[in-house]
Amino acid sequence: VPAFDLILLGLGEDGHTASLFPGSRALDEKSRLVAAPWVAHLGTYRITFTLPLINGAKTVLFLVTDESKATVLRQVMSSGPGDPRLPASLVRPIPGVAHWFLTKAAAGQLQGTEA
Repeated sequence: VPAFDLILLGLGEDGHTASLFPGSRALDEKSRLVAAPWVAHLGTYRITFTLPLINGAKTVLFLVTDESKATVLRQVMSSGPGDPRLPASLVRPIPGVAHWFLTKAAAGQLQGTEA
């Protein structure tokens, strides 16, 4: 598996990241590095990195900037490892590291965050 130095990801309001949506069969992929799952609510296929590729990166950087993501961000941060309802919680780079860059609006529901 190639190890990217950096992968930049966002966070969707449903907990998706890349084009890994809740309930997608691509979340179960163990060997392919990319997949093109059907995303029913968008009516299209989406090409995405799979978790083996993402989790093989040296650094994963999440950028979350919108107040509409605050609730799901709190859920991702407080979920147990590998919560399949929230694909972003499945991003756990080994042996790399994940960094989260948040605006105040996005972080507004995190404990200890000033609004």
